[in-house]
Amino acid sequence: MDSGTVRRIISLISEPPTDRCEKEIREILPLLIPKIFALSGMSTDTWIDVLKHAKYRKLKKNKFLKNTIGCTDRLYIVLTGGLSVFLAMQQSVHVLPPIDGKDSQIRNIRQFGFKVDSLGPGKVVEESYRLENVHMITDADTDLMVISKILYERTMQTHMEKDSDTKELFIKTHPFFSTWTEDQQNHLRMALVKKTYRNNQKIMIQGEPFSGLFFITKGRARLSAQPRNHPRQFEHVFEGKDMDKELLEIIKDLTVTLPTEKEAEIVYRTLSVDKEPKRGGVTRNICLEGSHLNVHFEAAETKMMRVSVNNFFDHFNLVVQTMEQFGPPNS
Repeated sequence: MDSGTVRRIISLISEPPTDRCEKEIREILPLLIPKIFALSGMSTDTWIDVLKHAKYRKLKKNKFLKNTIGCTDRLYIVLTGGLSVFLAMQQSVHVLPPIDGKDSQIRNIRQFGFKVDSLGPGKVVEESYRLENVHMITDADTDLMVISKILYERTMQTHMEKDSDTKELFIKTHPFFSTWTEDQQNHLRMALVKKTYRNNQKIMIQGEPFSGLFFITKGRARLSAQPRNHPRQFEHVFEGKDMDKELLEIIKDLTVTLPTEKEAEIVYRTLSVDKEPKRGGVTRNICLEGSHLNVHFEAAETKMMRVSVNNFFDHFNLVVQTMEQFGPPNS
């Protein structure tokens, strides 16, 4: 969130609810909603009600978010700064580790257990975080929007419960988490965030810091790598070898799987018509086996091979998107 938007939000929610102008709230909403993924599905009227009655709270660095079980505040939205979430090693910790003086700094951060999450601007602190064995400590001076229990139940409860149920169903049914304990699954549910990416939007770029695991629940994503740009990452493959020659060997045979044989047949018939130009020095053969497309490339140069493979996937994605737009083919 940019500093101008944050200042407007803080100024708004610092005023008494009766002094908050709906016109100003509506002007802020387009700047606020896209930054808060967990609540992006709420209606405009709900957002207006929230901003009309939410409160403002500021915490200094290295301070506890001292809201635990039984408190009247139900939910927080981080506007600036951030919080670290620590899971205590013991199952239940009723008493927080002592801090000398009201404004003293926390000296030994490790005493609070393992750090399991970081919550930056735009993140939502739900009630599920405020378990007996969870501590939340500010990483910097932090501004918070506070949602009371009464306001939450009137405006956001249905949306948040639906989001929580969706996360729980995903965790319970995904084989990746089948061996996880109930406590591990509960803590995972806190960290899950649903995001929607537009067509051809980059999700992550090779070489950038890793931000977490991505699970595709709808649609498709194209994976590509450029080993030449990251030799250290691929040194076990290319050390002491001719990189151009190795690249030709790696990408010359590809297999693409479609959901059904009918869809695979449509893609096969469409792409088979599009032949490689002779002047490019590349040949491409496509074979259909059930719902699988086996593609074989031959090229004398790595550059032309890469161009041919990229063109293939561009056309492939176009065909798949067309089928998705008009619905599944009739059997």
